[in-house]
Amino acid sequence: MRKPTPIGLELHTLCCGLYGILVWFEVYEGKEAMAKQKFTDKYPKSIALTLRMCEAFCTQLSLFH
Repeated sequence: MRKPTPIGLELHTLCCGLYGILVWFEVYEGKEAMAKQKFTDKYPKSIALTLRMCEAFCTQLSLFH
């Protein structure tokens, strides 16, 4: 076994670099569940995660229409 099973949870976070505040977070639900999330059909998983977290702030981009 690579790592012991954690008791807590894993979060992916988006923070503002200018003000140092947490802007958004996403709970990691496991490899299979995360592969079914929005944008994973078109982009690699790390890019899909970034797009999901920025979506609320970037709705003006044609990517989200």
